[in-house]
Amino acid sequence: MASCGEDKETSENQDSTTTEETNLPPIGNEDEATTQQQPNNQADVQAMNTPDNPITMPTKKLTDADLKKLANIVTQLQALNMQSQEMMMAAVQKQGMDPQRFLQIRQSMQNPEAAKDISADEKKKFEDSMNAIGAIQVEMRKKMEGALKKENVSMQEYQEMMMAIQTDQTAQQKLMQMTAPQTPPTPAK
Repeated sequence: MASCGEDKETSENQDSTTTEETNLPPIGNEDEATTQQQPNNQADVQAMNTPDNPITMPTKKLTDADLKKLANIVTQLQALNMQSQEMMMAAVQKQGMDPQRFLQIRQSMQNPEAAKDISADEKKKFEDSMNAIGAIQVEMRKKMEGALKKENVSMQEYQEMMMAIQTDQTAQQKLMQMTAPQTPPTPAK
């Protein structure tokens, strides 16, 4: 049978775990559907942030080594993002759709009335495009994880770094300088 001291310790451990989980806002995937939901999540978090129930964000202090890793990751992710955008556009075109029409249909899916105006052929092309885009997103997610692994950074560490950089202007400036395109110096005349 456990002593009172052990029960108290177990209870404290459970309380601290619960507090950690509830104090952090949800961090979404890079998927556009999730991105569209983020304002609601942020509003929910803001609504929960009251004087009686303050929400505390982790306050990781970024070191120069962290910033260097983050700069390398951000640079790689920017390149991956550009690559994925090109691949997605090509996938849509490969299905025989104009990218603008694809976006119109995607937006109209939010409105059942507007979705009625889509032909069966367009619906099929749209669905095929969405499947191709889904496969590209899976591939890009693996490449993103590879970029993190290359820098020996876990997804959680990356997310913590990204949250920390949002509150540290000095670190933001350093990161911007580290990720800015490097132009060669102009030769002296």
